[in-house]
Amino acid sequence: MWQLDSFKNFSLSIKMLFQKPRLCLGFFFLILIFSFIVRADEQPSPAIFKQWSQDTQWLALLHADSSGVSKIKGGDFFLAKNGAQDPLAELKETYSQMFEMNAEIGKNTQCRFLARRDFFVRHSKLNLKTSLWPCEDKQQWLQKLDVDQVSLIFASGDMNSAASVFGHLFLRFENSQKSKKMNLLNYGVNFAARTGETDGALYTLYGLFGYFPGAYVMLPYHQLILGYSHLEGRDLWEYKLDLTAEETQRLVWHLLELDGSYVDYYFLNVNCATEIQSILQAARIRPGTNVITKHFPYAIPLDVLKELKPMIVETVYRPSLETEWNHIWKKMSSADKQVFLKWWSSLASGESGLSYKISDEVSVEQIEARQKFVQLKKIENANVWSELDYRLSIERAKKGKINSLVLIKQDDLLMPASPLASIGSSRLGLMVGDRNQKTFSALQYYANLRDLLADDVGVQAFQDLRVLDLQLNYEQQRSLRWEHIHLLDMLSTRAISPVQKGLSWGVSLGADAILDDKSELSDNLRSFADFKLGMSFDLFDLAKTKMRWVNLVLASPAQDYHQDLQAVYGFQSMLLLKNVDFGQGQLMFKNQHGGSFQQLDYKFEYVFNNPIRLPDKNWDLRFSWLQQNMFDHRLPSLSRANEKQIVLHAVALNYYF
Repeated sequence: MWQLDSFKNFSLSIKMLFQKPRLCLGFFFLILIFSFIVRADEQPSPAIFKQWSQDTQWLALLHADSSGVSKIKGGDFFLAKNGAQDPLAELKETYSQMFEMNAEIGKNTQCRFLARRDFFVRHSKLNLKTSLWPCEDKQQWLQKLDVDQVSLIFASGDMNSAASVFGHLFLRFENSQKSKKMNLLNYGVNFAARTGETDGALYTLYGLFGYFPGAYVMLPYHQLILGYSHLEGRDLWEYKLDLTAEETQRLVWHLLELDGSYVDYYFLNVNCATEIQSILQAARIRPGTNVITKHFPYAIPLDVLKELKPMIVETVYRPSLETEWNHIWKKMSSADKQVFLKWWSSLASGESGLSYKISDEVSVEQIEARQKFVQLKKIENANVWSELDYRLSIERAKKGKINSLVLIKQDDLLMPASPLASIGSSRLGLMVGDRNQKTFSALQYYANLRDLLADDVGVQAFQDLRVLDLQLNYEQQRSLRWEHIHLLDMLSTRAISPVQKGLSWGVSLGADAILDDKSELSDNLRSFADFKLGMSFDLFDLAKTKMRWVNLVLASPAQDYHQDLQAVYGFQSMLLLKNVDFGQGQLMFKNQHGGSFQQLDYKFEYVFNNPIRLPDKNWDLRFSWLQQNMFDHRLPSLSRANEKQIVLHAVALNYYF
């Protein structure tokens, strides 16, 4: 009877509640509050929190290393006071604020850190989905962005731009239904240093020692490629990534979390490549898909790109305007080149001005070649060349649809090997040889990119960029001695053509060994700082074989054989050969004069790529011959004690990693 009466009383109470709307709303509000209290009381155990805080996905969301220390600074990225150094404290505070009783804090925190919220939902055994707040503003923005796939973009290196010497990596957000027709209207995500107006030597020093803040920025994709494909003449490689729809969404969420924060930018190991890699790792949901590698002491975009190779499912090559024009010029017949040069000469001399009328006899190939060249000149001065570009477009339209020279993206000769197939950027080598008929062995090492004769897949041909180039020699019955210690070797060779001018230049900083009276390595080193400037010419440039002649004048503050500092000047000439099947070679002559010495160098070197045909192509075999004639004007010339001659023969096996 008591149970029946209780049931009747309960039913009557419910009936009265629904007859009074205010009481009804209050009742449901109490139920809602009670449900949040219950969920707040159902927090995971301390052991679970600790396990989550050590998860690679949580560390990736904080941009923290294995010790738990994060690179992120500024903004409101961390909720715990010591969150940048303590992943567990940050996790507990984030969870507490997201799923606590205060609805306002819970909603603000969830909508501020959508990727972290997703982490909790995926890892918790509790049904947290019932505790999720809607984030209308973020959802509307995401719908407008409409991203369902992501591509990784690699811009080739440019030796004439300090910030782009090693190349550049950034992302493109795409919609698979729209990309084919409106690819350039997608958005790009870039990580770059905020350098302000800093330039010159101060720019390099700030970049090396982390004085620039680096941040992520999202821009329309066409704005990004204008800077890399057109203004700097750099080719682009577009790599479609295998991110799932959930991972793509999480990537966008995480970028929103990083808004307002920054990272100390270091050219060598915290740069555009490493930080793009970091956000890709934060987006990863599938187990066993780690894409982070410890980068010390350096990480360049080309190496990071190869680390991301397992994520790549499709490749597209986008040549720069300069590459397209060079290809057009090489394909022209001699007669067509003469017609083009006559037209260009009339423009350059001002005989015809920019109102030069195109006759009906001019072929469509000539019009397209002129148009591509004018588009290249527009980069230098848009005001001068825009009108002519417009009129050339009109003349080209009059010719109708014709298969012509400019359809170069379908030409197999234009498509270079992908940077993914490049060799490693550092080299370790073992050399054996004889110097003046005395045998020696040597250990060689350099870091970062290439020398003149290394395989050039993924980098510009006939360029030299080495950081910390070392050679340690061992000779019979003598201790170990340094052959050379070079801090930096750079050489940019830009070939001159009838329609394009360009300077070749170089910088070398380091020290070379001084030879003793027996023409053997002494314990003393002669330091130098060479600066070079000159011109280069392509003797031939074929599909598989290239030859370039480089001529440079050099000036340097350097030490003589007695380690006295003096001004040095000289001349250097090199003949460089590259063949896809047989390797690379150089023939070099160098003449240096100082106040108290003169040195003549003659060198021949040839490199065979992957000589023993291993599956790992990161090997080469080098043969070298070097003759040096050195004259010390401080010693008596009649006794010939002032003259030394060194003849060296050597072979080296090198591995790139």
